[in-house]
Amino acid sequence: MKEDLQYINSIMRAINILEIMAEEGLSMGITDISKRLDLHKSTTFNIVKTLEKCGWLVQNKQTNLYHIGFGPLKVAASALQNNNERDAILHEMETIAQTINEDVVLSAVSSGVGLCIEKCVSNNALVTSSKPGSTVPLHRGATGKILLAFQSEKFIDAVYQDNQDDIPVSRQQFEESLRKIKAQRYSFTSAEFDDGVSAIAVPVMDAGGAFLYGLSVAGPIARIEEKGVSDIVCQLTQAARRITDHIRILSIKL
Repeated sequence: MKEDLQYINSIMRAINILEIMAEEGLSMGITDISKRLDLHKSTTFNIVKTLEKCGWLVQNKQTNLYHIGFGPLKVAASALQNNNERDAILHEMETIAQTINEDVVLSAVSSGVGLCIEKCVSNNALVTSSKPGSTVPLHRGATGKILLAFQSEKFIDAVYQDNQDDIPVSRQQFEESLRKIKAQRYSFTSAEFDDGVSAIAVPVMDAGGAFLYGLSVAGPIARIEEKGVSDIVCQLTQAARRITDHIRILSIKL
């Protein structure tokens, strides 16, 4: 039976206010906040004053603007203590697997191949071949290509030299395809690694913008086409950005 959830709007609005102010990193007034959230000023005022009472917001008496107070630090300290990078990544992967209902894989470059680090399996009947500890070539498939696209030119050249008999295009064409993948920040292939399977992969960066992982979704060609490659790319990209945010936050020392 589907759970009948009753969300409390005032709490969700309060959280939205805190998230907006955290993203902006600036002090904001009631009018600015209400416009950003499309809320009535009186509603915004009541929520802001409640947050101020709890120590989550502080008002500058000279400017009448509000900024985030010390209240959230207690919650942040607990979050940092009870969560780690793997937990944060798995949470995002599980969310994507449930939303798209296809297998989701996290991979990294290891010893010249793509190494599957984590996998979240969907409820669909078809299960892809990847599993934690398994490897994929870097010159074929969406996962391999997204991993390779963010490596150095020297590394890419070595991969081409080692696999040129299995690469049906010239070195120039191969390198150009990787540059395109890097520029558009996603890779899409069909039946290039697993027969009958399409895959989409995006990069996951660290807090400083350096490449860390490849995050990919795979499923039957027809099903991926039906769900829409662009929609899946969008959802994967958003998940990758959230993972980067989690990594940045977890690196903070309070």
